[in-house]
Amino acid sequence: MKISAPILLLLLAAFCLSAQPVAWSRIDLKGTGISAESPKAFDLVQDKPDPFLEHQAAFILWRLSYNGIFATVIYEKVKRDAKTPRQKLDDTAKLFAGMNKPTLSKVSDITFQGQPAALFEEEFFEPYAKKNMRRKMVAFGPAGEVTEINISWPVDDPAAKTTAERIFNSIQKAGAVAAETSKAPPSDWKRVTYNGLGYETPSLTSTPDCNRIKSTILRIPESKCYLWGTDFYLTVRYLKYDPPAAAPSPADMLRRNQEASAELDRTSILKTSKETISIPITISGAEALRIRTFTGFGTVASVQEHVFIRKGRETWQVEIIRAVRWDFAEEAAKRIIGSLSFAQDQTASTPAPQSFQPPKTAAELYARALASFKANRDNFAETDLNEAIRLDPKMADAYVLRAKIYCSQKLIISAIREEDKAIALGGKVDYRCGRTPGPVPR
Repeated sequence: MKISAPILLLLLAAFCLSAQPVAWSRIDLKGTGISAESPKAFDLVQDKPDPFLEHQAAFILWRLSYNGIFATVIYEKVKRDAKTPRQKLDDTAKLFAGMNKPTLSKVSDITFQGQPAALFEEEFFEPYAKKNMRRKMVAFGPAGEVTEINISWPVDDPAAKTTAERIFNSIQKAGAVAAETSKAPPSDWKRVTYNGLGYETPSLTSTPDCNRIKSTILRIPESKCYLWGTDFYLTVRYLKYDPPAAAPSPADMLRRNQEASAELDRTSILKTSKETISIPITISGAEALRIRTFTGFGTVASVQEHVFIRKGRETWQVEIIRAVRWDFAEEAAKRIIGSLSFAQDQTASTPAPQSFQPPKTAAELYARALASFKANRDNFAETDLNEAIRLDPKMADAYVLRAKIYCSQKLIISAIREEDKAIALGGKVDYRCGRTPGPVPR
C-alpha cells in the first residue's frame, strides 16, 4: 500500500512530537513546606482543617495522577494525641495491610530533609487497576506537625518507576507550612444593653422567637437570644415584679431552675450525666449567683453557664450553652460573664475569688485535674490534663493520671498507651490497666 506524501509528513510530525521529552517543572506545594519537580502540576485538594475534627489545626492536601503514578503530599497539625512520623506510618502500615494484603510491608527510621523521619515501603495488588503496585511513603517533622509524601506506581512499568523516583528524589524544602486555622466562627463583639443590663456578645444575630410562649396568666420573661456559630447560644431573660418583695433571690432562681431541669430529666428518655459548680460573683453591687453545669450524653458533652441576678424588683437570668470541645467557646463565655454590668455602672463584674481563677501553668492544671479525679469528676479532670499535656508534653504524671481516667471508662487500649508514654518519660505507673487487680485507685 502506498502512502501519499502529505500523510507521510503528518505521520513523521506526529512521531517527532510524541518523541519530544515532557517538560518538567518545579512546583511549590504551598503549606507543606516542600516543593517537587513533576511532568504535571499537582492539584490542591484541601487547604483548611476539617471542621468536624476538633483537634485538627491545619491540613493541606496536594494530589497528582500521571501515567499510572499516584502521589499525595499532606501536611497536618493536630492539637491533641500528637504522633511522631514513625507512629503515623506504623498506623498507616497496619491500615493498608488490612486493605491490600501486601506482599511487602515495612517501616524503618530514616532522616529526611534534615529531620527525623520514617519510611514506609509496600507492594500490594490494586483491585481497581488490577495491577501490582509499589508504594513509597515518607513522613517527617515534629510530633503533631507531620508532612507525608505518598507515591505509588505499577510494578511492571519501568517508565513509571523512573518517573516516580525522579519526582520523589527532587523533593526540597520550600516555603513555610500552613498556619493554624481558627475554628471559631467570625465574631463581631459589641456591647449592648437589655433592660438596663449591659454585656458584650460575639454575635449581633439576635434570634427573634425567644418569646414564642405567650400567656396572660404565667409570668413569661422577656428574652433576648443570640446564636454564635452553630453551637454557642446566649440568652438574657428579664422580669420585673410588683410588689418588689415578690422578686426571687438568685438562690431562689437557681433552685427553680434546678427543679425544672430535674423534672425534664425524669420525663426524658435520654440518659445524661450532670455536674454542677457554684461560683461566687458580684455584678455592680447587685445580688448574683453563677453556676456552671457540665452535661454528658454518650460522647457528646456541653456546658451551661447561668448567672442569676436581682436588683430591687428586677431580675435577670443570663444563660450560655456551649460545646465542651471548643476552647474559643470557653473564652467567649468568660468574656461575656466578665462584661456584665448595669447601664449606669459600666464597670465589669467583680472577678471571681482567686480560687476560681483559671490555672495558667501545666503544673496548676495537673493539680486541679488531680483534685477533680479524686472527687470523681473525670470529665473536668480530662479537660485539664489535655491542656496540661499541650503545655508540657513531657509531664509524665499527667499521662499517668489520664491513663487512670481512660481505664475507669473501660478504654483499656487508650489507657495502656498513656501508661507507655508515662514510662517512656520516666514516670512512675502505680496501677496498670487490665494487669493490676482491683479498681482504679483515686
